[in-house]
Amino acid sequence: SRATSVYLVDRVVPMLPERLSNDLCSLNADEDKLTFSAIFHLDEQARIKDEWFGRTVIRSRRRFAYAEAKEAIDGAKGALSDEVRALHDLARVLRKDRLSKGALEIVTTEMKFRLDEQGRPLEVYEKIMNEANWLIEEFMLLANKRVATWVAGLKKGGAHPFVY
Repeated sequence: SRATSVYLVDRVVPMLPERLSNDLCSLNADEDKLTFSAIFHLDEQARIKDEWFGRTVIRSRRRFAYAEAKEAIDGAKGALSDEVRALHDLARVLRKDRLSKGALEIVTTEMKFRLDEQGRPLEVYEKIMNEANWLIEEFMLLANKRVATWVAGLKKGGAHPFVY
């Protein structure tokens, strides 16, 4: 067992067994999934107006690659592009606010390899983080922060044990 996924040059060794990470726990389009959700209603300034935590059944409408989300952010038309741009606007406000409050910004360089048919490296290049990556990051941070606050407010022996 591992505490993290391991990213090798030619493959990923997932933290969880493949059946879990790529099937049962994966948010594939048009599949019902049992989840524990953190649902937020935000205003235009990304202030939380309402939040709810609980068990849900979700059905993703679409699975975006980061490149597709970036195209939508940049103005491309397509399914859910307006929604992606609205989320991007909120993420920018969240990021600006978080950084203005002294949040630690850890910038790392991730190197990628282009391989030939035999798996030998042909090229090494830097993976560039873009606004689609930051969009996901901001909402993950928001969810983590709010869930941590919610869990801290539960009384000992509450209905939802904290398992991490």
